[in-house]
Amino acid sequence: MSRIERIDCHVHTWYSGHGEGAVEEVASAGAGLSLTTLAFTEHLTLPASLDSDGRVSMTSDQVDSYRRDIETARARHPQMEIICGTEVDWLGAPRPDLVEAARGFEYVLGSVHYLDGWAFDDPDLAERWERCDVDAVWRRYVEVWCEAVESPYPFTCMSHPDLPKKFGHRPSFDTHDLFGQMAQTVAERGLMVEVNSAGLRKPVGELYPSDELLAAFCDAGVECTFGSDAHTPSLVGYGYEQARAALLRAGYRFVTVPQRDGGRRHISLEG
Repeated sequence: MSRIERIDCHVHTWYSGHGEGAVEEVASAGAGLSLTTLAFTEHLTLPASLDSDGRVSMTSDQVDSYRRDIETARARHPQMEIICGTEVDWLGAPRPDLVEAARGFEYVLGSVHYLDGWAFDDPDLAERWERCDVDAVWRRYVEVWCEAVESPYPFTCMSHPDLPKKFGHRPSFDTHDLFGQMAQTVAERGLMVEVNSAGLRKPVGELYPSDELLAAFCDAGVECTFGSDAHTPSLVGYGYEQARAALLRAGYRFVTVPQRDGGRRHISLEG
């Protein structure tokens, strides 16, 4: 059997404000794993009301430096396609300045980390989960997630699609219809969804998305890529084999790879 090609399409550095490692350190980690594609996806600048101290996103004056560091990494690692991407939070309404800024990147991850101003996946705010209606949060999350998919942002791929389960809070109801809504919405827009291994390192202890949601995406014809969501060089590529196994269980036969020119290519999951 031939060697399985490996990629990572969701990594962060110190530019995020809560990550570690320079762009070159992350690129070197990817090269050490013989990755063929590595997408840097630093968090695009958030409004000051949500990130006044630059703790969870790049500041606007760091973007040019981020781009230059990626160009330097490309020169040092020509054997690996390095993509200059960004992760953009949907905050409930499009901001024209951020829509335009996002268009300047080769790969754009769409994320929902905030529900009506609550950063529901922030460990410092996790106690609020104990005081809320978990089912209502999930329904609201899916509503907002679908709004993000249909928004004017130039998203390439939606990241960690069932993020509300991070601390182990799951819906008590049958999620078949809700997950079907997510799958149909993203299929209609032709976006990718990532299989994100960060959940393996969180209290929930499983990939984003769950097997059930991943199967819904497969049934709807949604293509999937892989991202470790690494915030330190040591986690680049983490969980690729688990993601590969989950994709195969769901019925996928290939993983999709974004390209710098906006195209896509496919890697067989079967070797």
